[in-house]
Amino acid sequence: MERQEHSIVFVDDEENILHALKRVFRRSRYNIITCTGAKECLELLENGSKVDIIISDQRMPEMSGTELFSIVKDKYPDIIRILLTGYTDAESIKEAINQGSVYRIFFKPWDDDVLMLEVENAIKQCDLVRSNRSLTEKIIEQNEILKRLNDELELQVKERTRELEIYIKGLEISRKILENIPVPVMGISRDGCLVYINSSASNIFGNIRVGKELRYCFEKGIVDSLMKAIKEQMEYSIDINMDSQRYKAHVSPLSCHSSDGGGIILTLIPYE
Repeated sequence: MERQEHSIVFVDDEENILHALKRVFRRSRYNIITCTGAKECLELLENGSKVDIIISDQRMPEMSGTELFSIVKDKYPDIIRILLTGYTDAESIKEAINQGSVYRIFFKPWDDDVLMLEVENAIKQCDLVRSNRSLTEKIIEQNEILKRLNDELELQVKERTRELEIYIKGLEISRKILENIPVPVMGISRDGCLVYINSSASNIFGNIRVGKELRYCFEKGIVDSLMKAIKEQMEYSIDINMDSQRYKAHVSPLSCHSSDGGGIILTLIPYE
């Protein structure tokens, strides 16, 4: 037989009381367990039985209901505790409340309908506690996942930042090398404008600055040849004469995914 979702344990040293309680809940959907004493109930819990509610008599020979509930409260705080007593002694009731943290107290003889209603309410409280705990566990789990993702992202950002810093340093070093080499170097965009010119090239072309078109630097035949190299992204060398100086002009393409090609690097090596 499949186990019910919720379990209730009745604890009483009188068999007739246990039978009476079972009769009250015989048509309920709960799994009913009976114990003839507090020790038997505790053994049941220690063996791992899932219990939602314990309904216990107060006056039992081996251990009172309040003593039982005091232990249950410490070891199994989620179990709801309902006390049955045949005595109206104020101190006994006070002790039950203070020591056992009881959910409700019923006096014998109890009202079956009221007892059933209180058990229904207690079961709803059990479900609410479980739902809240499950939600809390999920939130904690999601927070841990989020923290792990954030840590991983932070590590990736640090690694990427370090790579970019190294790359920028490399670009700076390359710029300084290009700037200081004793050979004219020019960067030309795909639309035929200067995007870079080092000191050696500036000394040759005077006031020519970045942004100027090639026609301000070279004659038409050389400009046409350079523009063809840009369009076809081909590498080649040509001889150029400027101011009585002959240069070996070496063209290096800069690859680009655009249909009309990328730019070029033009290096002018003077003949001795």
